[in-house]
Amino acid sequence: MVSANSAGSDRIHAVVNEISELGGSGQAARHSVAGHEDVLAAMQANAASALSGPEKDRPDIEPHREPRLFLRLPPSRAARSRPPPR
Repeated sequence: MVSANSAGSDRIHAVVNEISELGGSGQAARHSVAGHEDVLAAMQANAASALSGPEKDRPDIEPHREPRLFLRLPPSRAARSRPPPR
C-alpha cells in the first residue's frame, strides 16, 4: 500500500527533475546563442575590413538591372469599341 506522503514525494521529485532538465536546456541555449553571436561579430568584422580595403582589391561587381522596354502597342479593335472608363 502506498501512502499519500509517498505519492506526494514522488510528484515533488518528478517536478524537481523537470525543473533541472529545463535549467540545463536553458543553459545550453544560452551557450548556443553566445556562440552564434561570436560568429556573427567575426563575420561583421571581416566584412567591415574587406569594405575598408583599397579600391584595387575590391571585385568589379555591377548591380543587376532589368532592361526597360517602353513599347506602345496600337489598341486592339475590342479596346477601341469599348466605352471609356468612368
